Order: sequence, then C-alpha cells, then structure tokens
Amino acid sequence: MRRRHALVAIVTALAAAASVALERPRSKMPRIAWLGNTDPISGPEARASVDAFLDELRRRGWHEGRDFEFVFRYIDGTPDRFAQVARELVGLPVDLIVASSGVGASAAQQATATIPVVFASVPDPVGRGLVASLARPGANVTGIATQGDELPAKRLQLLKEAFPHIRRVGLFAASAAATASAERGAKSLSIELVKTGAGRAEQLAGAFVLPKPVDAWLVQDGALYFAHRQAIVELVARQRVPAIYPHGAYVEAGGLMSYAADQKEQFRRAAEYVDRILRGARPAELPVEQPKSFKLTINLKTARAIGLDMPRALMLRADEVLQ
Repeated sequence: MRRRHALVAIVTALAAAASVALERPRSKMPRIAWLGNTDPISGPEARASVDAFLDELRRRGWHEGRDFEFVFRYIDGTPDRFAQVARELVGLPVDLIVASSGVGASAAQQATATIPVVFASVPDPVGRGLVASLARPGANVTGIATQGDELPAKRLQLLKEAFPHIRRVGLFAASAAATASAERGAKSLSIELVKTGAGRAEQLAGAFVLPKPVDAWLVQDGALYFAHRQAIVELVARQRVPAIYPHGAYVEAGGLMSYAADQKEQFRRAAEYVDRILRGARPAELPVEQPKSFKLTINLKTARAIGLDMPRALMLRADEVLQ
C-alpha cells in the first residue's frame, strides 16, 4: 500500500509539473523591424535587398514566423516621415531595427538609445554621427557602410571613359558630401559640373531644365530620388544624353548605367550582424564593415534607344548587362 501511495504521489507530481510547463508562456519571439524607403514590391531591385536579408537569416537558422516576427515599414520616398515611423517602431515595441538608408538609421538612432540598430548601405556613418568610429561604434548602432560619398568621382571617370567627348555634366545631388566628391573628380577630368537637385517630388521635372544643355548626367543617391527613380530616368531619357546612377535599380528602370556597392551583398552582411546581436553580441562592439564588391551595370537596350554606342572595353568590364 505504501508503494502504491508513493507511486500515485510521484505520478501526481509529474502530472502537476507537466501542467505547469504547459501553462508557462512560450518565450517571446524577437521582433525585427525593417525601416525602408520604398515598398519592396515597387521593383525587383528593392525586393532583392529584402530577400537577400531574409535568405541569409534562414541560412543562419532564423525562420520568419517560427524564430522571429518581421515588421516592415517604409516611408515611400518622403524622408520627413522617417522620424515618425521610427518612433512608431520603438513604441510597438521591436527588439531590433534594420535601417536601409542613412536617413533611416539617423531617425532610428534618435528614436532609441537602447534598441539595437543595424544599418546597411550607409555612406560615412562616422560623419553622420551614427557611430563613434568604424572600429568601435560605441552605442546601439552598427552595420555596413558604403563608400557612397567617394563614388561620384569614380562614376564620373566611367562616364568619361565611355564618352570621351563630354565636357559639361549635370550633377543631380542630394548631399553636400556627394557634391564635394563629384567636384574633385570633375576637376581631375576637366569637366564642368552644373549642380541641381530637388527636395520634393513636384520639383523633379524643373530640376532637369537647365539654362544650357549638358553632355551627360551624374545622378546621386537620396530617399526621394530612389522612390521616384522611374520619373528621373524618363526625364534624362528625353534629353538623349548618357547618365550614370547610384543603384542598379535605376538601370532596371531604364537608366543607362550604374556603379555601386553590391546591394544584395550589403544586406546579406547586415543579416550576419542581426544574427550575432540576437545571439548576445553588443552593437557597440561590432565594427562597421566596408563594402567588399562593387557592380557596374549597363542597360544596352537604353543605349540603343537613345543612339549611344557603348565601348566594347567597358562592356567587358560590366558585371551585369541588361539587354
């Protein structure tokens, strides 16, 4: 009888323990927020960045819906909305914010000093005040930088190689740093730069109307510009002159050529940072990395449409040619 009572007591205790275990709430899945510029369905290049990020997380054992919740927010080319959207994400709350642009990263940094922020494709994060240094970011923000503010000079060089006759180039710029780089490149190539730009969508068309025609266009990066890249490409096409752009997305929209850091690779590497942070690493101690690869993309169909002959040497150097 004593054995029977003891056995009953043991079974009862195990059942009670099991019941408590079943009632204990499952540990909360981390909530990762993506703070972007445009809706990923707006084009294959925009979607490719999100896909590359999620694919790399899966490769590292993080599956959306099973291991983490993914929250997507975008500002649709209106940079002033970044601050509001960043505050909304902090208020949800989220456990980590991925910022796809420098403006977005700055907005997230201002919205929170504790939630980790991982940026991708951001030029000069030290100059922007996002990190104390590339080697030791020092706070809750880290990620993947680009050499974006150094690339305008390289893009001008590629334009000049492709079209040696150009002497006067329209610079459609959104930042002073990008303008400075372009000016240095233009001086070394004996090119006259004509600066213009737009702060709102309704100003785009007027910004491309100059007192004197230009031989080519150098289009720089910006949240507004990226969101309205199709319109920008069409405005340039009407002038039937060559142009070089800051992202392959512009070339997919019909632009002639682009030279930029490999965007998909940038966001795959951002996913590595997210993986390490979710496993306990501190953003303050994760060094900011520089891009490892750049892509020259050429739209041969556009070249033919506006009557331009692309040099064979440049075509052979291209990483991607759209027919």
